[in-house]
Amino acid sequence: MTTTKSIDNINIYWKQIFHALKKSSKPILEELSLTKVDANILLALSRTQESTKAELAQYLSFEPNSLTRSLDRLIDINLVKRLVDQDDRRFIKLSLTDKGHTVANNYIEAMRNVWVDLFADLKASEIKQLESTLERIFLTLRTNG
Repeated sequence: MTTTKSIDNINIYWKQIFHALKKSSKPILEELSLTKVDANILLALSRTQESTKAELAQYLSFEPNSLTRSLDRLIDINLVKRLVDQDDRRFIKLSLTDKGHTVANNYIEAMRNVWVDLFADLKASEIKQLESTLERIFLTLRTNG
């Protein structure tokens, strides 16, 4: 049975880790001239290949209107492109350009290095256990809505 103290400690650790990762990502985002929302969009499109704005917003748990400014900027700097359906020109998919793939991959690699450094003192078995635990939490969250 989980104690209140354990839950409180997990909450504190979770917040501290989140803030440390946010701080670590800041110079990476600055070097790539991205905002966090930009990076989230690039990561999502690198996973989904093509998405409508509504699909992308749902994937990121954002409101579609909140993506407009970042999407317009990413299109202007040639990281994202619009693909217009030839049968229904109102239907627009978004995907990464070649440059967008490169920037997304650079961000992924840089953040992977941050995580590798974070886990440097952990044993492989501890990392595997953490992965398993987080997966179970994620599945519980997905199941419970």
